[in-house]
Amino acid sequence: MGFVRRLLSAVFLLGLIAAVLAAAVGTALVKREASGLPSVSAVGDRRPALTSRIFAQDGSLLGEFAEQNRTAVPLDAVPPLVQQAFVSAEDRSFWRHQGIDPVAIVRATLSNLRNRHSGRRMIGASTITQQVVKNELVGDEQSMRRKLREALLAVHLEREIGKRRVLEIYLNGIYLGQGAYGVAAAADAYFGKPLSDLSLADAALLAAMPKGPANYDPVRRPDAALARRAYVLKRMAEDGAVSPEQAAAAQSEPLPRPSGHPLGGPADGYFAEEVRRQVIGTLGAPTLYRGGLTVRTSMDPQLQALAEKALREGLSEYDRRHGWSGPIGTLPSGTKFSDPASWRPALLDVEQPAGAEDWRTAAVLGFERSGAAVLGMPDGSVARMAADGMRWARRITARGLGPEPRSPRDALRQGDVVLVAETAPGQFGLRQIPQVDGALVAMEVRTGRVLAVAGGFSHERSSFDRAIQSVRQPGSAFKPFVYLTAFQNGWDPTSPVMDSPVSIDVGGGAPRWRPGADGGGGWGLITARRALENSRNLASVRLLYELGLDQVGETARRFGVYDSLPSFAAALGALEVSDLRLTAAYAMIANGGHRLTPTLIDSIVGPDGAVTARRADAPMDESARIADPVAVAQLTSVLEGVVRRGTAAQSLGRIPLPIAGKTGTTNDNVDAWFVGFTPDIAVGVHIGFDRPEPLGPDEFGGRSAAPIFGEFIKGALALHPPSAASFPVPAGAKAVTVDPASGEPSASGLREIVRATPP
Repeated sequence: MGFVRRLLSAVFLLGLIAAVLAAAVGTALVKREASGLPSVSAVGDRRPALTSRIFAQDGSLLGEFAEQNRTAVPLDAVPPLVQQAFVSAEDRSFWRHQGIDPVAIVRATLSNLRNRHSGRRMIGASTITQQVVKNELVGDEQSMRRKLREALLAVHLEREIGKRRVLEIYLNGIYLGQGAYGVAAAADAYFGKPLSDLSLADAALLAAMPKGPANYDPVRRPDAALARRAYVLKRMAEDGAVSPEQAAAAQSEPLPRPSGHPLGGPADGYFAEEVRRQVIGTLGAPTLYRGGLTVRTSMDPQLQALAEKALREGLSEYDRRHGWSGPIGTLPSGTKFSDPASWRPALLDVEQPAGAEDWRTAAVLGFERSGAAVLGMPDGSVARMAADGMRWARRITARGLGPEPRSPRDALRQGDVVLVAETAPGQFGLRQIPQVDGALVAMEVRTGRVLAVAGGFSHERSSFDRAIQSVRQPGSAFKPFVYLTAFQNGWDPTSPVMDSPVSIDVGGGAPRWRPGADGGGGWGLITARRALENSRNLASVRLLYELGLDQVGETARRFGVYDSLPSFAAALGALEVSDLRLTAAYAMIANGGHRLTPTLIDSIVGPDGAVTARRADAPMDESARIADPVAVAQLTSVLEGVVRRGTAAQSLGRIPLPIAGKTGTTNDNVDAWFVGFTPDIAVGVHIGFDRPEPLGPDEFGGRSAAPIFGEFIKGALALHPPSAASFPVPAGAKAVTVDPASGEPSASGLREIVRATPP
């Protein structure tokens, strides 16, 4: 017995010495690590990268831009039920411990010793505070040293900033799947709801995600998601946060299908993309993608939709005039056209071309005795297309366009895969993606606020913005600035101008310039009104020559069209300009000759509510005037004549609204324009191939671009009726009636604006 007693005493003494040594070593390690720990004070002050959002003028969301989908909210904005779900799931003693949970550590250690050789998953004991420290300060290296530093920092962090701030940082920073960081972003991504609308089942599912969002994805792994949600609900019931009956009812709710809101994918691509470029240009990319900005824009969503629809339809109408380019694909041989199980998979294998958007892909299954084509749809249904749905589809041959098809058989073959659009319930028309492209931009004439931007046929097909990024020759759409210069220098719309061949010495030893006339020779002596309404080239060149490049160049500079005029060819629009810039110049005509700057952004506000930028309203007074108001009124009256009697009359002449504007067509019909305005809105439209080539011999601005303007402006004025029934006559002017041919006073004829007193 004495030996056993001495042996036990020796073992106890050795154990005590070992414990003391372990404690000493542990204390030394703690002291060493504690001396080199990073400061925790920065964690409380740190703000995560936030999502910036762009809104239309009516408050609807246009797009989101972020490095990570993250929306920070104060803890008070997180419903208690959501807070409790995460506490119950991740750290039940959160409100009681001091940063680490010794009981949980011992429990996890014993459990892991048992599980070590069983192959079961090892469990952790990190508190919410430790998870914040890991994410913000020490990283996720798998080592004992990292765990020690994490524990020490967790204690310091809670003493420094308190538990509420720790929980706030955690709930705003944790990754919860679907690209969402933080509970607010996750609520939107999974449920399409704000935090305040989350149900108990919603809160429990979010709290299930920190352990592994991919493992509990409700779409790909619904069984695992349901099991983990049930676990969270059980823990909440055990903690007394909800009753067992509430937990059971929540578990019976179906899983959501995540809304999958894209990052940086604006709904109205061209407008939002230009806003993105401008914000980056002024504030920098880090501020946009991390700064949580709220950007209010001038976009009118209804007008934006009108702009996109009018441009798409106008470009398609042009394209249909130039023939049918053929199907987008063909079903493989051996397809059983009577069996959806055969043709539908083959149809789904044909890739829909970019830009088709709401058009549908269809397979030609056959033809009926009535002549209609039988169409198979991707959903397996069958529809029909009569000959009227494809009258335009003339085949393109080496000798030009073939005859108009009398039936679908003349253009289609069984097995062809084509694009169709539903033109009326149950009625379909044949469609194709046009190769031509174009742009439309609309803005308020008093403020320059841009209301709509359609930068091409489809943002899906090309993100290049032809309204703002592209510059093209405007052709005759520049001529109004020649005539405005004349009206400011003693001419008026009744003044005679000579429309006859001219030869100009351009200097520098270059050959003399002899501009061509429209439709053969000139018209001789005509009024300035008639010359501009009918876009007479020779009269415009002669007028520019008489006025001089300097004077007309100054007008162009004041209106922001060009910085200078280097040649007389500018009278015919030989220099390049963007749609936005030219439309802004016409807006300044529409507002009576006051300077404006086109803007897309009304304000930018930071996450703290501070205004970072705000659009400055230019006063509509004499300080902003850039042209004589009488001359501007005279020009406006002539541009009304372009619409009523001139080059745009066939497309726009029957619209019973105050409209003024000018067509434009460049050499060889490479570009076609119409830029016009009402008393409230200015709109610029142009079409052309991205790689310049002729549009065709009859494709002038009045035929190709003006109808697009007409469709847009009719819809716009239905939504926003004009503020005035006619364009105003300014002080210092009066309206008289003149003979349209001679410009002499007449009892009946044209209403003309003349000066009340000579200038």
